[in-house]
Amino acid sequence: MADTQPRGQSGPPPQSPNTNDSLTTRLDGLFEAFWAKIAARHKEERSKLLDIG
Repeated sequence: MADTQPRGQSGPPPQSPNTNDSLTTRLDGLFEAFWAKIAARHKEERSKLLDIG
């Protein structure tokens, strides 16, 4: 009975969460920029269509 370590708690702790957070915020920023670009283009196209009509 040498195994006294509780199960499920072994293993290294999660590595620095800061890297994960910065990656997430970077992706969020890219995502927002992407949608802003699409929205602007969509608005432009729509105004062109309205001008034609």
